[in-house]
Amino acid sequence: MENIFVVTKGEYSDYHICGVFSTKKKAKLFIASIKSHEIDDYQIEKYTLNPYDIELSNGYKLYFVRMAKDGNVIEVKLGESDYSIDIVSFDVRKNIYMYCYAKDEQHAIKILNEKRGQKIALNQWPV
Repeated sequence: MENIFVVTKGEYSDYHICGVFSTKKKAKLFIASIKSHEIDDYQIEKYTLNPYDIELSNGYKLYFVRMAKDGNVIEVKLGESDYSIDIVSFDVRKNIYMYCYAKDEQHAIKILNEKRGQKIALNQWPV
């Protein structure tokens, strides 16, 4: 996967993109070319270019899956999120959930079930 490096500045309504670069070195050179007293105001953010290209090319859809520790599926639906994809989280009832690209509901369940097994094996389930 190819990465891009985005130089940003500001916060909230003042947040803006100053430039997009193919390497981190080029992004740093851009920041270094700016007046020295402002350098700390700039951030470099790394993004993956076309992060889900394979999945989208193969017709995968975004799913949301929630599952209990024992593997019982609580909820599966087509997802509506555009962030935190493939990141495993836990809700207030200590159920595991995630958004993921999958062929269908069963594939999405399988993906989360594998993550569930890893969390249990690594003793990373919240108490």
